Amino acid sequence: MMINMKNLSWIVVCVILISGCGGDEFQPSSEEQCKVGRFVYKQEAGRDVSYHITYTEEKAINLITDEVFQNDMWQTNATYRHIFRNDSLIVRDFTAFKEGATLLTALTGTNISEVKRYLPGGAVYRWRFDYSKSGQVTVSLEKMNGDAATEESRGIYYLDLNSDVTRLELFGKAANPGGDPVPPDKLEKEFTYDIVINPLKSLALVHFLKPELPDVTFFSMHNRVTEKQAGVTKQYKITYGTDPMPSEVIMPDGVVQKFEYPNCTN
Repeated sequence: MMINMKNLSWIVVCVILISGCGGDEFQPSSEEQCKVGRFVYKQEAGRDVSYHITYTEEKAINLITDEVFQNDMWQTNATYRHIFRNDSLIVRDFTAFKEGATLLTALTGTNISEVKRYLPGGAVYRWRFDYSKSGQVTVSLEKMNGDAATEESRGIYYLDLNSDVTRLELFGKAANPGGDPVPPDKLEKEFTYDIVINPLKSLALVHFLKPELPDVTFFSMHNRVTEKQAGVTKQYKITYGTDPMPSEVIMPDGVVQKFEYPNCTN
């Protein structure tokens, strides 16, 4: 999964613990626990990307530094400072010299109800979250034109009792990633998981930069092991540290995720 964070300058996200949607990233905790300090996307084709994460004494995220591997060395692409304000979190890219893209997250009760992404070119996208049915979250991705909105994609995320998305139904553009002339009405995927905490859960910087539906790792408590689509099952090969948190994940497309935990023995 390739994430380009260069143009992002402001992000506002919730700090309340969000049931069913994942707010663990933003919830300060006094408990000693494994917090991912760095994760790297190593790609077979394209540049490698690294994210360094530092935390406050309260275990809340302080800084995220985005780096790319170019000319045989890691180079800083952007640095994001996290500022807590009551029931919100402001993330500022202080490497930017002018105001760029913005991501705003709204709450209804303790759930994320809406996310808006303002792109530098002027386009605006909105994600809307519906929790009205037990055991599932429906996310609609809309392109805004003034006050009007056109839905481009919709996903229904079905969660089991372990808070993992075991089934995903996709509609619209998300159901036709190959751009077929006659798009399918629906695309279905099924997933299985391990029993180890997912280090990418609720990381908004990863899941809402692109105008796409969030990956199941945003909602799921544990690490995805298999993904089944149209009768074909793909494997996610996970290597665990002694913590035991995942230290490496080889994804079906060949992308390798590597994780480091500075306060653990991994």
